[in-house]
Amino acid sequence: MIYIIHGDKIDLKDKALTEIKGLYGDSIFAINSDTLNGGDTLLSYIHSIDLWGVKQIIMIDNILDDIDFKDILYENLEEIKNSDNVFVLYERDINAASLTKIKKFATKVYNATMMESNPNTTPFTLCDYVAARDKRRAWPELLHLYDVDIDPESIHGALWWKMKTLMLPSNFNKYKKEEAERLSYNLLMISARAHSGECDFKLELERWVLSI
Repeated sequence: MIYIIHGDKIDLKDKALTEIKGLYGDSIFAINSDTLNGGDTLLSYIHSIDLWGVKQIIMIDNILDDIDFKDILYENLEEIKNSDNVFVLYERDINAASLTKIKKFATKVYNATMMESNPNTTPFTLCDYVAARDKRRAWPELLHLYDVDIDPESIHGALWWKMKTLMLPSNFNKYKKEEAERLSYNLLMISARAHSGECDFKLELERWVLSI
């Protein structure tokens, strides 16, 4: 199994780790740059089995910047997903490409970039970031909405409403007319393709947000 905890809010990361320990116990082994051992340490944990049947939690601490390790991780994602042990990717910063690739194999992703006191459970902050063409804030906000179980249909509807307002001549500020039309068309097609089973709704919304 794979869990991802990413972000810079230590209290949220600790809360996520506590939740995982509540599911699988306190048997945690940490892998970091000092104990990586060319990836051998990771590989040894994939197939290791506790004599008493206790799941081991292997916390991989901030080492995705190591290119060699990342290659090893990518090559073994399917095996890690199917391992009897629990692997926690504990990262401060993780780029969009890495997160998109790894989350396909993850049981759960914890986004610790938002303040715990942030009660936002509507897509309208996301719409404001899109209108401002601020994808550095829009993308984490979208992940936050997923974390609090806002369904992609609702997010898509709010974004479609916002794009219709951005296509008004008086709003050609951050977007040129052609850009607004292209993004609106691409957004519309996401819903059609998702409903016909051609794509993953959530993943395509992420890609769309990262394209603004």
